[in-house]
Order: sequence, then C-alpha cells, then structure tokens
Amino acid sequence: MSLELDREFQTATQPENVWKEDWVPKTPDDATWLLAEYRRIKGEIKSIDDFVKRKINEIFEWYNRRTRVLRETEERILGLLELYARNSGKKTISLPGGELRLRKQQPQFQRDDAVLLEFLRTRELTQYIKAVEAPDWKSLKADCQIVGTNVVLPNGEVVEGVTVHVPDEPAFTVKLDATEDDTQSEDPA
Repeated sequence: MSLELDREFQTATQPENVWKEDWVPKTPDDATWLLAEYRRIKGEIKSIDDFVKRKINEIFEWYNRRTRVLRETEERILGLLELYARNSGKKTISLPGGELRLRKQQPQFQRDDAVLLEFLRTRELTQYIKAVEAPDWKSLKADCQIVGTNVVLPNGEVVEGVTVHVPDEPAFTVKLDATEDDTQSEDPA
C-alpha cells in the first residue's frame, strides 16, 4: 500500500484527541490504531533511509568520477617531484611554493606473535613477555548469586568492584506482524 494512502487512512480513522498530551489508549481499537501508526511511521522512516542511501551512493560515484583524473594527475606530479629531489642529491630542496624532502625511513617489522612468543619462552626470555590479567567475568558470574545490589560468592562473601542494577519495570518492545514488504523484528520502544 502506498505511504500516501496509508497516511490518509490513518488520519481518517484516528481516535478522537489522539495527539493531545493527556490522551491514552483505552480500548483495543485505540491500541490497534497506534500500532498501525507506528508501522506506518517506521515504513516512512525506512523509505527516507533508503532514499538517503541511494543519494549517498550517487554522490560517492560522482565524487570518484570527478576526482579520479585529479588523483591520477596528483600522483604523476608527486612522482616527478620525487624524481627531481632524488636526482638533486640533496636531502631538502627549498622552492618558492614549498619544500621537497628526502628522509630516511624507519624499518618496518612484520611479526608472527605466536612464533615470537614460543621463541622467547623456549629461551626463557620472560622479560620480553607481557602478562595480561583480567577477571574471568563469565565464570565468576556463573558461580555467584545476586543479593540486592551485590554479587555474592558461594561462601557468602560480597564481591568488591561489582554493583548490580535490577530494573524495576519490564522492558517494553513492539513486535510487528510480518507483511509481504516488512522484514522488521522486535523494536525496543
């Protein structure tokens, strides 16, 4: 169904005073109308999102076409300037529009940490090995109980460094029934 017809229908069938601040749904028809309005609004947002994604893709395609030649020209210019600098034999060349510089580069290291770690262990070079400690939260949580706002060990000791917040109210979500053009699942409200 088109968004315009859906919007028109929703407007024609909306409960009286629905947009007043103190209005609350009182009947299943009111809640059904709100659910349909929610679905319509989500559909409109999805249409806008799809439109924006298409436009963004069009802009990136235009950008790539427009700058491709410029980037190729930029690379050619940089290559020619580098050739000039290397042929000069100087480390720095000052020109009216800037400087050309040749600097020694730092070595790049490619490591296989597993092989390196094994090498250090077999030679007992432990001063080059980091020991990382972190709580095993999954195991700790499985062995403990929640008592009020505390996590308590099986021996009754309160675990320091952990505070529990138990929400007072159940979480509210909306699950729309699937339609042929709707693939949405639960949506936290």
